[in-house]
Amino acid sequence: MKKTTIKDVARRSGMSIATVSQILNQRGHFTQSTINKVNIATKELGYVPDKNAKQLRKGSAVTITVVLPNLTNPFFSSLVQSMQQYLETSGYDNIDLTFQTSAFNRLDETINNLINRGIDGLIITEPLPNPIHTHELLTLHHIPYVVTDRNADSNLTDSVSTNEFSGGELAAQHLKILGHRKVGLITPSYISPSIGHRIDGFMSLWPSTGDMQPRQFYTEFSMNGGKQIAREIAKSDVTGIFTLNDEVAIGLIRGLSDLSLSVPENLSIIGFDDIDYANYTVPTLTTVAQPISEIGSASLSLLIQRLINNSTSDVIPQIQRLTFNNKLVARESTKVSNH
Repeated sequence: MKKTTIKDVARRSGMSIATVSQILNQRGHFTQSTINKVNIATKELGYVPDKNAKQLRKGSAVTITVVLPNLTNPFFSSLVQSMQQYLETSGYDNIDLTFQTSAFNRLDETINNLINRGIDGLIITEPLPNPIHTHELLTLHHIPYVVTDRNADSNLTDSVSTNEFSGGELAAQHLKILGHRKVGLITPSYISPSIGHRIDGFMSLWPSTGDMQPRQFYTEFSMNGGKQIAREIAKSDVTGIFTLNDEVAIGLIRGLSDLSLSVPENLSIIGFDDIDYANYTVPTLTTVAQPISEIGSASLSLLIQRLINNSTSDVIPQIQRLTFNNKLVARESTKVSNH
């Protein structure tokens, strides 16, 4: 029989996992009605808090490091914030959560340096240049790690991802529903596995040849890249474009504005990620939203469970692969095509 988890209690009580965790650990301030709902669900399901998890909370200090490509992209800063919030509401007071940025070509060096510092666990949000080598190295030093969907090979360790292919499909479907026949796609010079899946999903709903084949534009994957490519896109005949991330979309809106072109009157734009800025641009940005909070909390939760199992059991648990769905958030940057 499957063991009852805190997620089951949250689902039964109608509360968030964070709320259930705080109530069970006698933290925070909640109404008696909320406390009663959690207690009743706990009793009905026969939920018993994990003693091993409590031991980890009370044990010696544990260092978990999250490796990020940068913190300038709001997606990664939001991811960091979600992990910190998860830690604050889970009662693991002795876990020291640190963050390390690293360029792709120095990732192996960065991981080696972190091992030498004596870290206890890793969450890696960048594509690994040598996944098998990294896995063997971390396994040798008994350091559990979790990768996110920027990694192609998720069969070596626990992974957390979103359905990037269907996310690309959502963007394509939206433009097709709005009547756009000539569309474009902005891609970076380096295509990570997750970006590749977004591209494949988008391209799958358009003809591979002919006038309706999407036109690809290449630029730096940043706001500045979006701004710089604006003139080339303005000279084309595309009426809608998928930028693969929100930063590029925001830069593109700015670049088109500098050319006295309007979004969405002259061009419909769809981003990807749904960073906080997407709701404050002029116009507000239509985008494919990733569940950033769920990605962060799930990654940290999986790694903590690995740390608990490593310290209390000789049995290696089965690899966990969690996949979340994305959703389209339609705002002001897209409209029905006039062509």
